[in-house]
Formats: sequence, C-alpha cells, structure tokens
Amino acid sequence: MPLYEYQCGACSKQNTLMQSIHVKPGDTLCPSCGSSHMERLISRFAAKTYGTGDADPSGGTGCSSGACNVT
Repeated sequence: MPLYEYQCGACSKQNTLMQSIHVKPGDTLCPSCGSSHMERLISRFAAKTYGTGDADPSGGTGCSSGACNVT
C-alpha cells in the first residue's frame, strides 16, 4: 500500500498514512483530532543520480553504449 501525506484542516497537523489507492476523499480521519477535513498533500521524493564515475545502478556493464570496445 502506498504512503500518503495529509494535513488536517481542523488541527493543522501533518500525517503520513498508509492507505489503499481506493480510499475516497472524506474517508480519511485525522489521527490527532478525528476530523474528516484532511487534505492530501503533494509529496516530495528523493532520487539518487549517478555521475560519469559512478557505477551503473542497473548492474549492467555499459557495453551497449559502446563503452566496451571488444575486438
């Protein structure tokens, strides 16, 4: 199940909740005050980027790009 971030319109607390994707708006109650005035927030996520000197994150060798000149 995915994690969703919410902010309560009644008590202003932010919560991260694990919910089914089928949960309808208004069905989520604030764990702090019990209000149903929860607003789903846009979540930020982190991504690892790889530079030219880093290992290939896919586990490949990079030969498909021509980096391995096999003769």
